[in-house]
Amino acid sequence: MIKFIMMGYDTIPEERAMIYNEWYYNKEKDNYDYLIKVKGFFKKDTDKKLNYIKDDVNSLKLDFTGDDMVNKIKDVINEEKFN
Repeated sequence: MIKFIMMGYDTIPEERAMIYNEWYYNKEKDNYDYLIKVKGFFKKDTDKKLNYIKDDVNSLKLDFTGDDMVNKIKDVINEEKFN
């Protein structure tokens, strides 16, 4: 979804909120397959992509902030199994 959003495709806010909620509230570290599968996506222009996610999450007014979401993604990116 993030790839589509950043490529300029129109997306429905409710769908984005659902995806962010699913990502954020996924409690099991081993279930971060979505990030592992797209690790190449975050290796280039990482700051730009993370800032976009942060702003997008904040615009959706979810129960967590964009910073919270970005920190969770960074934790997964920095895990040894991700590299």
